[in-house]
Amino acid sequence: MKKLFILTSIFALAACAGGGGGGSGTTPRAAIVPGSAVATEVAESNAYITSMASEILVASNGHASSPLLGRSATASYNGQRYTSYRLEDVEFLFGGEDAVLKFGLDENGKIISVARYENGVVGEEGVFERKNDTSADFAVSKKQYLWTFQLVKGETDNIAWEHFTSPLEYSNDFSDRTPEQIAAGLKAKIDDEIDDIKNSQTGTEEQIAAAYAKLETARTAYKGQVEAQLAGAGFGDSKEMSLKVAVDGADIGLRYADLGMAHLRISDTNDSYTKEDSYSPYVGGYDVLKVSPENLATDTNFTGTAIAGLEHKSRVDGVDQAKTGARVRNDNAVLTMNRDGTSRLVMNNLAGVGVAGKWYNVTIDKAANGTPTVTISGSNTIDGFNLPSADKVTTLGGTVSFAVEGVTKDGPEYIRKITDTQSTPEQADDIHHRFGSTIETTAYGLSNTDEHMEATARFSFSNERRTNDNMNKEEVAIYGAFGGGNPTPVVP
Repeated sequence: MKKLFILTSIFALAACAGGGGGGSGTTPRAAIVPGSAVATEVAESNAYITSMASEILVASNGHASSPLLGRSATASYNGQRYTSYRLEDVEFLFGGEDAVLKFGLDENGKIISVARYENGVVGEEGVFERKNDTSADFAVSKKQYLWTFQLVKGETDNIAWEHFTSPLEYSNDFSDRTPEQIAAGLKAKIDDEIDDIKNSQTGTEEQIAAAYAKLETARTAYKGQVEAQLAGAGFGDSKEMSLKVAVDGADIGLRYADLGMAHLRISDTNDSYTKEDSYSPYVGGYDVLKVSPENLATDTNFTGTAIAGLEHKSRVDGVDQAKTGARVRNDNAVLTMNRDGTSRLVMNNLAGVGVAGKWYNVTIDKAANGTPTVTISGSNTIDGFNLPSADKVTTLGGTVSFAVEGVTKDGPEYIRKITDTQSTPEQADDIHHRFGSTIETTAYGLSNTDEHMEATARFSFSNERRTNDNMNKEEVAIYGAFGGGNPTPVVP
């Protein structure tokens, strides 16, 4: 966060008296929006990518106000100083993963790049430079190099194998990686996955200790396979890949926050093989304007837009198929946020964007502790994106609750597994259903009574069906984001 005091070229400042709100919803302060110390041409350039204010100015006391100020503004006004928050201070959360999207700015506050970050580190895809100042185009193709290595299941059964049936992948922007560097990258993937599995374990201390022991055995065995490959035949030549990213803001008029869709396509350079073609929604806002649920003036409905990416993955006879994606959008979605921390997101018209049809009706309820309950109704008419366990959802009454025994948590996602045991010889193979869901909601305002208050949500629901000892698998998921305004009290 940059601490700048009122700079030149401040324009269109709106005054606001102090009140509730703030990062915790309890610290009184006056925030001024969309007033900005960035130049008009910078704000106009950024507007091609996001509707958010390019800068938020927050007064250093809780009851300051400010009139319109021109380009000749000094570093203070009536003894009041202001802290500047720009778009580089905003982390946009992806709908279905524990990663963030961040814009890179130049010294004037103009967006010049975009990248995905995991644990504060730029993701494998690297940084994508903006093509020009008057578009949202980051889709300039960049090359990357990919090495893969298939692990082999050992004789000892363990709880890790289902996470390693697909080949390990290591990619880099440079083709001259040594075998030792490739091996290190592959082993880092093993460590990350094993650590994630460990973090998701639940049960008694004895059960968790037993699971950890199995996972550490798997870690050692899998790394040993990588080491053996390094000492033997090595990892072979890389596959040259082409990466393209497009970032498309939803542009629904939000100022304190925003949502959009990042489209990542990874294919070989002649486009004959596609490794990934996915749509990842993102959502975020200025932390300094967050209003905690308990500080809302009343239980509140927000109407707005939900955008989401559908994702389909499958494995047939042990061979992973290309991952495909599609987009859906609902412009009359409703998010209800309650002062007790519960919320409900209703999306009954998730219509295809660029594809025919609509996805199921989806309602996601969030308990005060964050646990989701997902209700699915209607049917899907978008080719290739039927829920693989639709029959199981039907037998559950259309509702998948994650407030039941045995649910685990992996990052932001709650996970529920159900096994249908087959008893007849012709159906000897058990059917394994895996459901996952995320729902997180946030309100933003200059105060807890701001009539222009906005709200966002990120959400997900996934369904995987596995048979034949994981040799056959199908997964369909929706990863989405909601943004809305027009706050209205909930009528009892």
